[in-house]
Amino acid sequence: MLRVSLKGVWAHKVRLVLTALAIILGVGLISGVYVYTDTIGKAFDGIFADAYSGIDIAIGTESEFSFGEGTYLDEADFALIDDVPGVEEAYPYLQGIGVTVLDAEGEVLSSGPGPPTFVSSLSDLEGSAYDDTGGFTIAEGAYPVGSGQVAFDRGVADLGGFEVGDRVTVISDLVGRLDLELAGIAVFGEGGGLGGTKWVFFDLPTAQSVLQRPGKLSGGAVQVTPGAQIDNVIAGIQAVLPDHATVVSGQDAAEEEAAEIQAALSFFTIFLSVFGWVALFVGSFLIYNTFRIVVSQRTRELALLRALGAGARQIRGIVLLEAVTIGLIGAVLGVGFGIMLAFGLQLILPAAGIELPTATLSIKPRTVIVGLAAGTLITFFSALIPARRASKVSVMAALREDAAGPARGGFLRRALVGAVILVLGLAGLFFGLFGDTGSGPSPIVYVGVGVGVIFLAVFVLSPLAAGPVTNLLGTVLERFTGTSGRLARRNAMRSPRRTAATAAAVTISITLVALASTLTGSIRGTLDEVLANNVDAEVVVLPAGQFGDPSAAFAPEVAERMEGIDLVADLTRIGISWGLLTVETPTGTLTDEILITGAEPNLADFIPPDEFQGSLDPGPGEVVIEAAIADDYDVALGDSLVIEFEQSGEFPFTLVGIAEGPAWAGIVAVPAADLISATGRDQHSQVYAQAVEDVTPDELKAAVEPLLADFPNVAVQTFEDLQSEAEAQLNGLLNFILALLALAVVIGMLGVTNTMALAVFERTREIGLLRAVGLDRRTTRRMVRAEASIVSVFGALMGISLGIFFGWALIKALEDLGFAVFVIPWLPSSATVAGVLGSLVFWLLATGILGILFAVYPAWRAARLKVIEAIAHL
Repeated sequence: MLRVSLKGVWAHKVRLVLTALAIILGVGLISGVYVYTDTIGKAFDGIFADAYSGIDIAIGTESEFSFGEGTYLDEADFALIDDVPGVEEAYPYLQGIGVTVLDAEGEVLSSGPGPPTFVSSLSDLEGSAYDDTGGFTIAEGAYPVGSGQVAFDRGVADLGGFEVGDRVTVISDLVGRLDLELAGIAVFGEGGGLGGTKWVFFDLPTAQSVLQRPGKLSGGAVQVTPGAQIDNVIAGIQAVLPDHATVVSGQDAAEEEAAEIQAALSFFTIFLSVFGWVALFVGSFLIYNTFRIVVSQRTRELALLRALGAGARQIRGIVLLEAVTIGLIGAVLGVGFGIMLAFGLQLILPAAGIELPTATLSIKPRTVIVGLAAGTLITFFSALIPARRASKVSVMAALREDAAGPARGGFLRRALVGAVILVLGLAGLFFGLFGDTGSGPSPIVYVGVGVGVIFLAVFVLSPLAAGPVTNLLGTVLERFTGTSGRLARRNAMRSPRRTAATAAAVTISITLVALASTLTGSIRGTLDEVLANNVDAEVVVLPAGQFGDPSAAFAPEVAERMEGIDLVADLTRIGISWGLLTVETPTGTLTDEILITGAEPNLADFIPPDEFQGSLDPGPGEVVIEAAIADDYDVALGDSLVIEFEQSGEFPFTLVGIAEGPAWAGIVAVPAADLISATGRDQHSQVYAQAVEDVTPDELKAAVEPLLADFPNVAVQTFEDLQSEAEAQLNGLLNFILALLALAVVIGMLGVTNTMALAVFERTREIGLLRAVGLDRRTTRRMVRAEASIVSVFGALMGISLGIFFGWALIKALEDLGFAVFVIPWLPSSATVAGVLGSLVFWLLATGILGILFAVYPAWRAARLKVIEAIAHL
């Protein structure tokens, strides 16, 4: 039986290649992501090991916040470390974000997407350097001293072409523009950088001023006296520091930092790996359909084996062994392809401006095991049903009929089963959207389960629609192609199961494409609705290039300059910070980390709500929240809320206003003075400005921009500009997702190629007879390509329909988060690549064209058949 299986694989090389290719692509993406992220993790392990090589004990802080800036230590507390037995020297430091470096032309210095620029101290209060503690040291020049000096890391210096002694400009989000002398250039470890990040260094007092954290420290490094027991010294230091301080050995600190990087990379790994698993899932339909057709074509062969004594179990084993062989070959090649992909990413990403640390490729056993198991098992399970159906046919029945053919009444059973599954899926989805889930799983869980069940129902029911839909599509095509279109239509209608199974892989991939396009189109529509109809202002000032980033901010001087412009009738400043909102309810305490808005009294003049209760001008100790949040927490006017801020602890607030409207989605607003007091920082995330009468947004923008020319880290935008920027960011995300989903589309189209190649083989005698009665080679090729196009478009129509429906369900489920507009992007939103790729009509037409292209080989093979040999074929 082993010999029979291997000969079966080798005898059908085209089927082997096409089926294995689907496995190679999916396994390759999964393996490549694992290898690349493991390699980055390995590089960071080395980086942190070097960074902490000169540190006996590392001191830091911990926080309950997931997105905050971190907590701090007081200098007075840190000073107590010097008196702990075993401490030889303690080096404090302060670290944060919130600066922008300008180049020689006064523009923002940038190498492309990446993390923010970090601020750090590089010497202590007395100006002593940290030469013995590892990490960054000065390679050129001297350590910065005083408020007029700064040091850059080598990456920043090289990017800007700076040399020691140059005058440089740094803009702080808190204190504004700083004109400084470049005192030195720092390197990390033995001359490299820290994973492509950018660093700006001051002495400790200046860093505290720039970050507006006077008397505060992020942590420190400790060297112990020779012979001292590190564990004893750690215990002594912990005893004199506050509870939120962390004290660990340098080795443990390096391992913890590396573990945090690995945790951060895990999201990246999971996100990209999902597309690999999607590709494999799509490939499973290709494999299933391929083996279903192969079993039908090999009925007599398998029946002969049964007649020679092979049992049902052996027949099933032959088919499954062929599947495992193909899957294993594809998986091995897929792992190799993944290694090549990881190597390519190391070369491509730096060229795109994304600097990440590199090392020799890290190929872990887990990567190989997952890749081989995924490819092999997916193929095995995909072939189970065809193998089982082949083994259940009797010898005589198999000699007479198609062993895999449908049983009588199969379509009626299919309709009943599919209808039951569909009803269950719709019930779960609509319960998640409109039902009361109580304390159970989130509504989005029910929606997700319902979507999965509906997809299964569509797969079961699709053969019932295959005949009528392909007849309609073929009728349209027949008008343009004549005889070839008529033959293609009839061939597509002949086997609804085959047509539906072939289209299933296309359906899955196009469903995901349509879902992504619909979601981004709806997000774009919601933003357009909010900006155009729910914000009453002519211009808005935001951190440049950081639309939607809650951590981005700028100095108060920006708004102060705008107040002096005659064309500005009024403006409002908005500050944003993270906070823990806590509410006591009858069923327990609810706590969530949310964004807190620091609002001025005139906020409602710029963001008018659709409806509101109470007052929208909170006074000291008062808060206004959005209606959906009030519903979630079950609070009413006059109730008490507690907001905990990372730097200052808990503050009680009284609920005085509840607002409703798209622009108020997610807003928890407290007085600006309360937010500044709680965070210790006076900075703004947005400034809205209204123009005096008869002044257009463009005119106001033209008046504001010159006054802010020396703040290139902020952007003055009309709401039309803001819509364009938001669309550009959404288009970038959509392009990235569609590029990854293109892998699934390709695999779906490979299924069309495979099916058409097998169909040509199955219809060899029929094609020979057609050729004998006058069908020329050109028309034969057109017939096969037209059938492939019909099947592809049928799959695309189902996918687009499902994608639109699922997109509507998800937007409805996210309605409380402010998604107020549902958009079906039928036509291109713009002439850009993303605008075209986001349109559903494009994908419908593209799928039809791809069907033609992917059927070129089967069509060529059909046209090359010799008439006499084809007629004699059995």
